[in-house]
Amino acid sequence: MDEPLSGLSISEKGVLQIDFRLWYSAGSWTMSNHTYRFRFQNNRFELIGYDANETHRATGETTDYSINSANRKMSITKGDMAEDKPKSVEWRTFKLDALKTLEALNKPFEWELEGIYL
Repeated sequence: MDEPLSGLSISEKGVLQIDFRLWYSAGSWTMSNHTYRFRFQNNRFELIGYDANETHRATGETTDYSINSANRKMSITKGDMAEDKPKSVEWRTFKLDALKTLEALNKPFEWELEGIYL
């Protein structure tokens, strides 16, 4: 497995972005990229967005997730690497009592939202 941490940056608007990439040279057919976006508000860094894309290296099938925690909406896009347009796009709204915080992120992929592990 490659080093999963692939980037850390702060935008001009003050959004902290943490990027992870999961790539295995053996033992898995999938590879994925994950981006967490936190904004400092309410005296803490709160998760305002999460994006991920997963690709099956043998079939070329892709799934992209885009989650906006602030407006409680997400999109799930399924496609194929060989095609220019997605096969399907599903929009969902979800309930979230409070935004997740950077302090609560012990390790990536432990938060569950609508069956998706962030």
